[in-house]
Formats: sequence, structure tokens, C-alpha cells
Amino acid sequence: MARTLSANLTTAQQAGYPTGGVQPYLRLIFTTTPTTYDYSFDPTLTTNRLIRLEHHEEPWDDYATIVLRNNDLAVGNLGGYYVDIGYGAQTASGLDYSSASRLWVTETQAVTAVGELYVIFKLGGKMRILREQRIQLGDKPICQDEDGLLAGKTIYGTLEYLIETSLATET
Repeated sequence: MARTLSANLTTAQQAGYPTGGVQPYLRLIFTTTPTTYDYSFDPTLTTNRLIRLEHHEEPWDDYATIVLRNNDLAVGNLGGYYVDIGYGAQTASGLDYSSASRLWVTETQAVTAVGELYVIFKLGGKMRILREQRIQLGDKPICQDEDGLLAGKTIYGTLEYLIETSLATET
């Protein structure tokens, strides 16, 4: 996916890489209205929780895994939160980033390893979440569109209807 970069971010990347030492910034904002948690990796801090970010952006399937340090048990279960991921760097004007597509937390897991406690978040994009939904129109066991709610709709109209009605509470 092509990203739009600000002039400051472009300058920082061109001037610093590979020998000048780009200071990377990863923006990770977990949100469910009205609550937000910022677990970003800030190169100017030593208290970062982020251990690992593995992010895949594919045409029909975005997904990611985020591992955070959680020795103080401050990171709770954030299932259902959406996450805005931004990739950037420390620039002359401060931290700057370019955003990726929004993902949702689909699974949370706590893991211990040699005296350390971590929390692992599995995230999925809108197409992955849509694919996992069980959409039902009509009455069981046939589940046909008896009321004609989809009659005459294009595939785009059908998807729009299903997203806005059947999946409104899921996303």
C-alpha cells in the first residue's frame, strides 16, 4: 500500500538512512469510544512496552500481531478495540508518521517467559473480520432472502447492505 509522507518525514528518512541513524517511531493507538491507550514505540523514551510488531498488508487481508511488555499488569484485555498503526520517525519537527489501514483486536493472550509477562494481540482488518462473520438472512434452515431485501442490488449494494445492517454491531 502506498503511503503519503510529509516533507519532514521524507527528509528524515533520506538524510538518516542508512548511515545517519533514523530514529524509528511506531504509532499504536488502541481505541474504543471514548477510551484510548497509546502503546507506541517512541525513540525518545526508555519506557516503551512494544516488543514486536508483525504487520501484513495484503489486498484482501490485513492482519498483525503485537507483543507488549506487561510486567506491571497495566495492559488489560483490549479485545474489540481498533488499532491505528502509524510508521514514522523522529523528525526535525518531532515525531511524524504515516498511517496504515485500521485493524481490530480479535484475540488477546497473556504469556510468561523467564520472569517476564507479555500480552499478545492478534489483529485483523475489515475483510478478515467480514470473512469470519456468519451472516444470516431469512429464517433457518433455508436462510433465503424471502423479503427481497437484496433484490436488484449489485454486489457492491449487497455488501453495503450487509455491512451497514448485519455487521453494524460487529465493527
